[in-house]
Amino acid sequence: MNVEARAATLTVLTDREEISAAQARFRGRVEGASSRTGELQLGFQGGARSATTYYVQAEEFWGAFEELETRYWTAFGSGIRLITHSARSWSK
Repeated sequence: MNVEARAATLTVLTDREEISAAQARFRGRVEGASSRTGELQLGFQGGARSATTYYVQAEEFWGAFEELETRYWTAFGSGIRLITHSARSWSK
């Protein structure tokens, strides 16, 4: 197997418009590639929140996005096993 290693470059965004555009681009790519969408209760340290969650089957990746008062809330993870049983309903 021939695997080429690529170094990732991360850039800190500080401009509000640039942050907003990057978040919209990321969200749009996940939503556009998703094969399923469902409302899930997502837990995190300190609480939980109900959110529309997008599952990208080809990558076995899920993501949820919300815009809060002063920031973006983005949750994501891998696999479908856990979320398959958690979704109240899935749509394609």
